[in-house]
Amino acid sequence: MLSHANLVSAATLYSQAYQQRPDDERMCFLPLCHVAERVVGVYTALLTGHAASTSWKIRDRAGERARDRADRVRRGAAACGRNSIRS
Repeated sequence: MLSHANLVSAATLYSQAYQQRPDDERMCFLPLCHVAERVVGVYTALLTGHAASTSWKIRDRAGERARDRADRVRRGAAACGRNSIRS
């Protein structure tokens, strides 16, 4: 189990190793419930004062592309099924 001291120590070490400054901005790409995103993204931002942005727009666009591809695959499979029934 991670303690408060573990999380503060990890955030402090990370901010020192990567020289985080208040004018930096970080993009969070892992879910915020993931411990690595909490320590590296959120807690480090709270500790050093830099901005942490989420990538929801990127995820939404990727999800739209995946849905489009899945629809094309379904339409193609349905067309193949119709063609095989006719012959």
